[in-house]
Amino acid sequence: MEFAAIPKDVMKLRNNYNNIEKMLYILKDALSAPLFVILLISFCELYVGLSTILYKRVSTFFLVQLGCSVLPGIVIMLIVTLFNAKIPECMMRVKTTVAFLRDKYEFSSVSKGKEMTVFNRIIKKDIVYLSAGGIVDFKKSFLVSSFGALFSYGVLIISFK
Repeated sequence: MEFAAIPKDVMKLRNNYNNIEKMLYILKDALSAPLFVILLISFCELYVGLSTILYKRVSTFFLVQLGCSVLPGIVIMLIVTLFNAKIPECMMRVKTTVAFLRDKYEFSSVSKGKEMTVFNRIIKKDIVYLSAGGIVDFKKSFLVSSFGALFSYGVLIISFK
């Protein structure tokens, strides 16, 4: 990426990054409660389906109906988590690019004024993770822990038989 660290370009970069960060915080605040409700409903569907299948004998018709109610829960959890996990990944790419620009500019320029300060501030900022009610941060590791909990509950249900 060719980037001449002209002060107006650096300030434009800072303003754009700050605008993106503000929008992410607004998005995080606006979607926190709805995402929590969506995840709660999805988990309830999964646990009801799991306990029904493991605890009772299920007819073929009821199995199809149960699959139709459980499958959306799985799909919703996967899609919501994977798409929300993309946001921090994109922010990390931006921060990495800014770090490369800082290194390039630091070693190729004599003046190290406001531009270096702007680069360092962007690099040091925290990454924004969308969350569900402030309880669950959407990272890809959330999928592993949620399906691990589902498996654990399945084992518990089987042991109570």
